[in-house]
Amino acid sequence: MITKEAIIPKYLTDIASSKLFGIISFTMLTAIAAQFTIPAKPVPFTLQTVMVVLAGAFLGARYGAFSQILYLTAGSIGLPIFAQGSLDLWLCSGQLAVIYCHSPLRPLLPVI
Repeated sequence: MITKEAIIPKYLTDIASSKLFGIISFTMLTAIAAQFTIPAKPVPFTLQTVMVVLAGAFLGARYGAFSQILYLTAGSIGLPIFAQGSLDLWLCSGQLAVIYCHSPLRPLLPVI
């Protein structure tokens, strides 16, 4: 008889169940969701906001915030993962400050 252990090695199940896997996954999901933009003035609406809330709901407050800090770090070193492929190094200035600088804080708030 084929067991679960024979099909899925133990190290793969350990990786998939770890918090690090969740943090990296939600970082990538946030980067993908940021590319879907609904143009609006003055700040475009993206699905990034949904992923920020879901990161807090699935990973918890601390690890959800870590996933968003990793997202901001990846974008600030030059990866084009922000909405509309922006590489703006001055993210915490202007109208985008609310979106980018407060996204690590959003998972810390309770999901309502």
